[in-house]
Amino acid sequence: MQDGTVWFDLDIYNTISTFDMVFSRDKLHLLFIKKGVLYVNINDKKLILTAVSIFCFNGHENFVIQNKCNVEVTILSFSPNVINSSFTVENIHNIPSNFSKTDRLDCLCLQPFIHRTGQYIGQIEVGLKQVDKINFLLKKIMDISENSYIFNKDFIYRSAILELLLIINQHSNKVILYDNTIQNTDNSSIIEDIVGYLHTFYTQNITIATITRNFNTNRTTLSKKFKEKLGVTPIDYLNRIRISKAALLLQESNMPINQIMIKVGFNNRNYFNKVFKKQTGLRPGEFRRNYRKPV
Repeated sequence: MQDGTVWFDLDIYNTISTFDMVFSRDKLHLLFIKKGVLYVNINDKKLILTAVSIFCFNGHENFVIQNKCNVEVTILSFSPNVINSSFTVENIHNIPSNFSKTDRLDCLCLQPFIHRTGQYIGQIEVGLKQVDKINFLLKKIMDISENSYIFNKDFIYRSAILELLLIINQHSNKVILYDNTIQNTDNSSIIEDIVGYLHTFYTQNITIATITRNFNTNRTTLSKKFKEKLGVTPIDYLNRIRISKAALLLQESNMPINQIMIKVGFNNRNYFNKVFKKQTGLRPGEFRRNYRKPV
């Protein structure tokens, strides 16, 4: 192509407050959650989506954003034909028999949007090393979309999205340490606010007293409501967040374990080791040896 037009549909925008959009059923949708917490309902299951992560969903899923807490998100929606001109949301779910070997290979890069298991439902925790790269690629795509006079716009779009998909696929097999579903109960509002607070300030010294003081509740009511909604105590949930972040750092960095411990909010090595082993079955050093990625 010799002008700024493209042969596929693509939308990209940053948002911190407006979530009443309707997601097209003939596109794939990527949410890059840079800050805060989103509560979404997908196929009648309520999920907690937290920073820093990516959520990939497709037109076959019923996806509704229900609530948010201090959230900043970039949303990228694109038609599958950006990857292969033969692709639609329909045929990448049900691959036709006449797809060539190349078509089938191209389908693989879209697996994070299509493939679902009991454990993987579309959310991918992003390692800290990749946040800047993802931000760069999304900004590049946004800049292209706002410029009507870029030569070979479709080629540049495709290159940037393929690079983004490569990063997503590399992270889609990261070890997931906890279920992010949440029960729909009558006490949703205050508990969801507390969950957002824990995800935002997990590196700080948080106690039950801190939570009850900040949210004007008492210990008994807090524990009861929290367990109803999430099945664990507030401190157990806080430790779950911290261990998940520690596990990412153990997988992707050379950072000393003591430094990781402090960075995610623990201040006692024995307690950190105990909680880490309870959640993962391994001590931090063993986890690093088993799951560490090339640095």
